[in-house]
Amino acid sequence: MNAHGADRFARWRRLGLAARVGVLLSVAAVTYAIAASVGWHVSGPVGLGASAVAAGVCLLGATLALVISYWLRDPASALYGMLFGMLFRMGIPLAFAVAIHLWGGVLAEAGVLYYLVAFYPVTLAVETALSLPPTGFPAGCPNPSQDAC
Repeated sequence: MNAHGADRFARWRRLGLAARVGVLLSVAAVTYAIAASVGWHVSGPVGLGASAVAAGVCLLGATLALVISYWLRDPASALYGMLFGMLFRMGIPLAFAVAIHLWGGVLAEAGVLYYLVAFYPVTLAVETALSLPPTGFPAGCPNPSQDAC
């Protein structure tokens, strides 16, 4: 990754919680615009609904994971933040996918599982990048190794 990309991710990690959720929502909206056009061409209005439901389910899981990891970001509770974040990020879309697969219905026929497969990696990547702690070293630290400062 070039320096510009690393700087962008570093800026994202210094944002407040509302701004992080806004970035996640914006990326999901752009992804939905692409998926909705595919859904319209494949299934018509039902495809729009299926892609919207998949976007909402993945966005809900990623947003809850982002909020939990933000609240539990101090060193003493970071492991709990990661574990609960993983529960929400993965558990909500997975439970929804299992329910749709078992019960079927209009959403299953419109291919909502395919849309979940499209939205999940996008929301996972953005939420993970936003959940990472800010990087940086103390101003007077000449050597950024583990034991230097």
